[in-house]
Amino acid sequence: MTFLFFISSPMVDLRNLVLLISIFGVKPTVAYVVPGLVIAVLGGTQIENLQMEDQIAHSIAITTARWI
Repeated sequence: MTFLFFISSPMVDLRNLVLLISIFGVKPTVAYVVPGLVIAVLGGTQIENLQMEDQIAHSIAITTARWI
């Protein structure tokens, strides 16, 4: 599930987790993280079920090439 990482990494990473807990507390952070992980799992599963890995990998390569 490589694409699960691509979907969830901008939303749910350690830095955001620490920042959200320090500002809002545990309950709002959990309310943010759990749906983010569910969306990432569902999105990654859908991408793999539709066999779109090559299309998405191609668009990532094009976007990355523009930044270099």
